[in-house]
Amino acid sequence: MDELCAAIRERGLIPGLSTHLPEAIVYANETNLDVETYISMYNAMGFLMSIEVDWVTRLIQRAKKAVMTIKPMAAGQLRPLQALTFVWNTIREKDMVTVGTMSPEEAEELIELSLSILEKRASALELQETRSKETVKSILD
Repeated sequence: MDELCAAIRERGLIPGLSTHLPEAIVYANETNLDVETYISMYNAMGFLMSIEVDWVTRLIQRAKKAVMTIKPMAAGQLRPLQALTFVWNTIREKDMVTVGTMSPEEAEELIELSLSILEKRASALELQETRSKETVKSILD
């Protein structure tokens, strides 16, 4: 890895370490690997994570470099509100959350939702309506 990181820097780029194994953060920290960020899976379900969520949370909080979290919605297993509330409230200010979207509109929704969580305010997003919501709709109007 040292040779790869050196070659990346020689080309004027910034090296990072991307893995699905959160243990790699520990190894990179212990060996002072020349990277500027780590990429690690992180979601409230522990979906596709090799160790428990509370352990990964601690690893992220103690990482020497910024951590870019991936799969916060557990590949669609978690709704955006639950997923983003969890990650934004358990990572550090220098850490990041990455999500996949299918359209610019979907990206705008996730950005608005994220900002509302970070600002501790109600989201400006319109709620999705179905027949099952008819009995509670009057309270929200």
